[in-house]
Amino acid sequence: MSMTQNPFADNQGRQTIDAASRLHAVADFDLEQCQAALKVPGLQKTVEKRLRARIRKLEKMKA
Repeated sequence: MSMTQNPFADNQGRQTIDAASRLHAVADFDLEQCQAALKVPGLQKTVEKRLRARIRKLEKMKA
């Protein structure tokens, strides 16, 4: 999965894999990044829930 497909990866290709770091990162994601993040293999359930909540919030703001 490339960096553009994995918003948890930095510019050097290193990925955050722990739930706490991922939850922190989600707060700054845009809609496209949230949707890509949902496809990351091994995604923790708590991170998935936060991503879905962020998507709902961003969609409401867009409307």
